[in-house]
Amino acid sequence: MKNKGRGRRRRFAPRARQVTPRAMAGAVRGKRLSVNQVCRRLTDFFGRNPALATRKELLSTPIQQIDLSKVKTVSDLVEQMKGASIQARNLGKCASVYENMLMDSARPTVIVGLSGALIAGGLRLVLRDMVAHGIVDCIVSTGAVLYQDFYQAMGYQHYKGDPGMDNLQLREHFIDRIYDTLVDEEKFREVDAYIGRITEQLEPRGYSTREFLAFMGEVAHKKGDRGILATCFEYGVPCFVPALNDSSIGIGLTEHYEKHRGKPHFYLDPIRDNYELTQVKGKSKKTGVIYIGGGTPKNYINDVEVIAEVLGYDVAGHEYAFQITTDRPDTGGLSGSTLEEAQSWGKIHREATKATVWSEATLALPLLVGHILQKGLHRGRRRVKFEWEGDTLRAVKLVNPSNGSQPRAATRLRLSSSRSSASRSARPNSAQKRSQCALEVMPMKTSSRSAAVKSW
Repeated sequence: MKNKGRGRRRRFAPRARQVTPRAMAGAVRGKRLSVNQVCRRLTDFFGRNPALATRKELLSTPIQQIDLSKVKTVSDLVEQMKGASIQARNLGKCASVYENMLMDSARPTVIVGLSGALIAGGLRLVLRDMVAHGIVDCIVSTGAVLYQDFYQAMGYQHYKGDPGMDNLQLREHFIDRIYDTLVDEEKFREVDAYIGRITEQLEPRGYSTREFLAFMGEVAHKKGDRGILATCFEYGVPCFVPALNDSSIGIGLTEHYEKHRGKPHFYLDPIRDNYELTQVKGKSKKTGVIYIGGGTPKNYINDVEVIAEVLGYDVAGHEYAFQITTDRPDTGGLSGSTLEEAQSWGKIHREATKATVWSEATLALPLLVGHILQKGLHRGRRRVKFEWEGDTLRAVKLVNPSNGSQPRAATRLRLSSSRSSASRSARPNSAQKRSQCALEVMPMKTSSRSAAVKSW
């Protein structure tokens, strides 16, 4: 809900009360206490963490050794990790944050930031399941993650390789390497060009990435795929890619741009993304954020908190947050920055439940998601339904799980009246036009290696 007076910056919590001699005297009056006891009572009185503790208190919680004889499921293992140390305990803390996020009666909107080689790393179906089971409500991603999801939706694969392979030889074979994973550059070129061609179906105007990615999800869903974009389309989960130009999707759209220069055509409006995602934050009772990696998605999700304040929403930071990262905070970079640092900007709530695990995502994410699903925290959970009208988020509603599984016919994009010859040949009949999915899905064009090189 917005404040009266657009642009008024929200005042954060009042300053902590100062420790005065009078307050100290009142805390210990009539008692013979040690210095440690005085400090503890004062910090408890003022709501602060104890600066000092007794030896007995410091040695009161033993480490629980992981007992594999008690582990039969992923969830059992994660529960064991909660009592262990180092990154096992940090992963357990992230699991606890996720549990609290999902069990909060206020039903926070859960926003996930995706970066890194997640599809190449084998996490496509894990991310899909987060959407399908309603444990994530909104996605902000790099272009590469969702492009490679779409690449697989078109029937192509990633392949096992090795970091020590001869990269120049791979180039000769037109094969790209992502650490120990290989992809077919010829198929990448085909998918790039295909994205440019299907874009010609859209009405010439500016689009947010949310709209365009919903369109790509519809294409994938129509082809029978059930990956990330297709499942987001099916359940009405918005996806944003603030740096979409910096991806293979951007390559395909550049080809589209070159063909339509000087004429009305489809184009992306990046500031509209800011406005739309800010409404997701501003019109949700609470928000919980999950950062897988860092980069642009992490910063973008954090920035909407500041934009929401500028636009007059009564917000105070994301109430839940956990991140999976391998980056260090001491270099000053965003990806390794702590959630505590984000609190200094007001992006994370001052009383947020938060945790960080320093781990590679292909290890940590399946454990966390498997734990949540095996624990059954998704069962009976109401889904968030976003009602969009153009760039305006009219309402954020909660619907029962049975009502959230239908494809969102109400948000179809208007298709351009001018079609290429390829799209005319695939034009649906009158019965198909009346069906829920009125999108024309153009056939993929195959090309030889030489043709792919020439098109580049």
